[in-house]
Amino acid sequence: MSKLISYRQGDVLLIKTEEREDLTNEVSPVLAEGEVSGHKHEIVAGSVLTHSWNTGRKFVRSSGDTVITHPEHGHIKLSKGLFEFRLQREYDELNNRFVAD
Repeated sequence: MSKLISYRQGDVLLIKTEEREDLTNEVSPVLAEGEVSGHKHEIVAGSVLTHSWNTGRKFVRSSGDTVITHPEHGHIKLSKGLFEFRLQREYDELNNRFVAD
């Protein structure tokens, strides 16, 4: 069984995954922007990729020097590899929604 490698920065979670060949569309280095504060989870070095089948899933490919910054959280330096990006959700009695930052 392989060891799960993940990084969390506030409401952002990055989970190491196996390399994929079907990733395309390099996009903005901003992973997430706070709806309330306007602060950004932003990649300083590295690539943000989207899945080619329009699923909306985002991935970050790190060469080992990728840094993610946010003004209210410590910087994260990712190890080498491919990471799936996920935004934390919160539950209330009426619905399931993304966390508002």
